[in-house]
Amino acid sequence: MRWDIRHPEKRYGDRFILSAGHTIPLVYCTLAVFNEALRIKYQQTGDERYAVPNAEKRALVWQDLLKFRRRGGLSDMRRWEGKTLFLKFNTGPSGHGSPASAGEALALKRAGAKGVKVFALEGEGGLTPGVVHETMNFAWG
Repeated sequence: MRWDIRHPEKRYGDRFILSAGHTIPLVYCTLAVFNEALRIKYQQTGDERYAVPNAEKRALVWQDLLKFRRRGGLSDMRRWEGKTLFLKFNTGPSGHGSPASAGEALALKRAGAKGVKVFALEGEGGLTPGVVHETMNFAWG
């Protein structure tokens, strides 16, 4: 994936859509590990390349994981905001992200952003809903 964890708002970064909604804790934990690695490297070197701009509002850290599913903390629903700008679409349970992924890929292609790829992660038997099969037919066509 071409994506900058320090600047997730960049226009032509690849898109990540979590199609399997119940796997969001894995994404949160991964973002926390990446941001912690950047923080440590920045402390060691002082090199601005490792600094996350406005980190207190934008970098998901391990302390945020303690507030998962708590009021004011991380939601179990995928949000495209603040510390979770990595996620490029708000999706529901398994299978809901498939049409969103195909639609976003088509929109990017039609907009001329041919270098931007859309990645969708599915799990938990998410290939069984009918909408997934319809999406695969649409994407193939």
